Amino acid sequence: MSVIKPLVPELFHSAFTSLEASLIKSGTPSDLEMRKQALAAFHEVGIPSSRLEEWKYTNLSRFSFDSFQLPPKNSTKKVHLELPLELIKADPAQCWHFYNGECLQRPTSDSFIIENSGALLAGYPNKRENVNRFQLLNQAFGHEGAHLVLPKGCHLEEPIYIVHLSHSTETPLMVHPKNTIIAKENSRATLIEIYLTLDGALTFSNATTHIQLEKGAHISHYFLQRSLTESVQISDITVQQAASSDYRGIAMLTGGGANRATFQVDLNGPEANCHFKTLELAEKQQKTDIFFTVSHHQPSTSSNILARSIVKDSARSAFTGKIIVKPGAIATQASLENKNLLLSPTAEAMTRPLLEIYADDIQCRHGATVGFLDEEALFYLKSRGIPDHEARQLLIESFISPCIQDIPGPLLSLVQEVIHGY
Repeated sequence: MSVIKPLVPELFHSAFTSLEASLIKSGTPSDLEMRKQALAAFHEVGIPSSRLEEWKYTNLSRFSFDSFQLPPKNSTKKVHLELPLELIKADPAQCWHFYNGECLQRPTSDSFIIENSGALLAGYPNKRENVNRFQLLNQAFGHEGAHLVLPKGCHLEEPIYIVHLSHSTETPLMVHPKNTIIAKENSRATLIEIYLTLDGALTFSNATTHIQLEKGAHISHYFLQRSLTESVQISDITVQQAASSDYRGIAMLTGGGANRATFQVDLNGPEANCHFKTLELAEKQQKTDIFFTVSHHQPSTSSNILARSIVKDSARSAFTGKIIVKPGAIATQASLENKNLLLSPTAEAMTRPLLEIYADDIQCRHGATVGFLDEEALFYLKSRGIPDHEARQLLIESFISPCIQDIPGPLLSLVQEVIHGY
């Protein structure tokens, strides 16, 4: 058995040795070389430091990553888990459910095609310019995930659910879900993607999702990443859009010791549109971070990014929004707005709206604010007989409302439950 020699001593080495032995034993070592190359590439760059510009607000130095181990195989056979998700009232025919990287439930719908990720991505070039180093780690250790194709002209009325649960009671565990969604020409669907870390030992969740929209495809994407422990949650979402395609949705992050999501959207065809909203909720000592990049590669494309965060106690949120207009992408229309609400004097909100424009005849705007509850509005509500707590809740809900008003009913109930009490 060959042994990989890490350039960073022992980092993830024991976990990879265990995985290598498991793949050889099971007779499925076909992608072992690719995994080795990915881990070697990761070792060249290592865990990102907060000194790096893209990671300056996510400090991972306090986590001992080499303590995280892969979940034992077939651990789900011993698990009977009552899902703490009231929202999962979805049609089982359109729902994936994963527990510690293993699939507990697959959809049975014949409305879309389930394939492996390698087959899906064949022939689909990735125009992303910079590979996230955690993507390399995901390639090295990748677990099961949802891989589907929406056929040409397919219109799904019911949402597709992808639910990943992470849970460990003793040993710190790491999971690396990998999802791929291909929307063929003029197809339309709603995707609800959920990552939830349950109470227990520390967990490191490192997920990647690739979404490919062909000409005229429409995808509504609702993304929730929530941790009930001081764990690490990292997600990397890449979206490639062809001409006249439409990608829109909402991403919500809450909880965790380090909770980060990176979105890279490439508008690769004329009249492609991206309209997305983000919401971060942080309390106690929690840290959330969203890094959202939209690249306009072709003329007559549009993007609209609306971001909100609510932070209290000694928590910290961070949002970086970057709009890039490439040479030749004339008639681009893009806007970016980030507003942050602090509920205590020790809370922090970091915001960076960025524009990189290399074309003429475009319309781009951006803005950001950080502040506390409006005392005059609070006084007005209280003077009308509304108790202090209810008045504060009304102002908070009003602040959040633009971000959550389009969330589908089943998911909205959970979002409202999380928001209640902030």
